[in-house]
Amino acid sequence: MADALFSACFLNACLRNSEYVVMACMAPVVNTRGPLFVHPDGIVKRTTYHVMYLYANKLLPNVLPVSVKSDMLGKNGKSVPAIDAVVTCSDDKKQLVFAIVNKDPEKEAVCNLGLDGIDGNITATILSGDSTEAFNDITNPNRVAPQEKKIKINNGNLTIPAHSLIILPIMMK
Repeated sequence: MADALFSACFLNACLRNSEYVVMACMAPVVNTRGPLFVHPDGIVKRTTYHVMYLYANKLLPNVLPVSVKSDMLGKNGKSVPAIDAVVTCSDDKKQLVFAIVNKDPEKEAVCNLGLDGIDGNITATILSGDSTEAFNDITNPNRVAPQEKKIKINNGNLTIPAHSLIILPIMMK
C-alpha cells in the first residue's frame, strides 16, 4: 500500500503540473519493482498496477486547479500534508472525478470537496489494504484490489479511510 499511495501522489503531482510535465514513464514495468509480476503460473497485479489502472481508466481528460488544506503528517521532525488530491473533469465540466489520497496510516480524514449542497450516496472506487505494508504476491494476489463502495456525502463532505486512495466521480447539474 505504501508504494500505491506514493505512486498516486506522484501521479497527482504530475497532473497538477501538466503544463510542464508532458510525459512521465515508469521503469521497470514487469518484475523487479514493476506493477506486474510475471511468474510461471500467472501474473500478479501489484498495488501500483491498480493505481495506474484507476488513473488511466477513471480520471477525465482535463485537470482543474485544486487547493488542499489538510492536517499534517509528521515523522522525525518533518511533515507533509496527510491529504493529496487532484480533480479532473469532462470537456463540458458536467462530470468531475476526484482522486484523493489519505496518507495517514491510522486516521480517517473528513474531506470537504468544495461542492456545497452535494449530498447522498455515491459509488466510489477505494484502494486500501489491511495494513500499510499490504501487498500482492503469488500467495495473496488480491490482498490489495480496488473495491467499488457506496460512500455518503453530506453537504460536500466525505470521510476518506486511513491509508487509502479514493476515486470519486461526481455528476454536476
